[in-house]
Amino acid sequence: MAALPDLLKWSVQNSEASRQNAETPIASPPSAAMAALFGFNVGSDAERMAENLLIIKNAVGDIDLDTRIQAFEDFRLMVENLDNANNLQNIQQYKDGPRGLWTPLLEQLDSEDTEIRSLAASCCHAAVQNDIKVQEKFLTVGGIPALVRLATTDPSKDVRKRAIRALNSAAQNYQAALDDIIAHLPDTHKPKEKIDAADADSLLSWRTGLESQLL
Repeated sequence: MAALPDLLKWSVQNSEASRQNAETPIASPPSAAMAALFGFNVGSDAERMAENLLIIKNAVGDIDLDTRIQAFEDFRLMVENLDNANNLQNIQQYKDGPRGLWTPLLEQLDSEDTEIRSLAASCCHAAVQNDIKVQEKFLTVGGIPALVRLATTDPSKDVRKRAIRALNSAAQNYQAALDDIIAHLPDTHKPKEKIDAADADSLLSWRTGLESQLL
């Protein structure tokens, strides 16, 4: 595990160099052991997602915000793929580390940086978009209370908007998630009538009403 910071520094520095100058040669990695941690040419989406999330978490401690945001954008694009979204809970965070990327992703909903919170909500939206298996996992890992908190209390309108969109995606055709959302909403924002998650018009009306209250 001691190799991780050096590997991430190498990855970030060379990514930045390549963006600034396409002719810049890529430096050799710090060691074979570090290369083995993720591999030089990160081939699989799972490896790329894990590495991006480590950068997002600022595991090294000196990664600039722009680099973290770029890693988050890359991560979001990958979780739009249904297979990647379904695989989130099976991916190891780093070699020999704990499995599951949902927990470190949800932790970013509490970031001090507004753009990081916004991107975290957007990633949740992209991952759960009306797929029952991902919706079920999102419910069990506790994603809904965190999004409800953002939707109702975050000082940023953009963060609140993205959180509402993510909640709407989590609830589409999945009554258990919708019921959990409503259970965590403050009384002032609870619907007056029961909503059917399979009724698109009813769900749209609920989302529109929530947006009018919170945005």
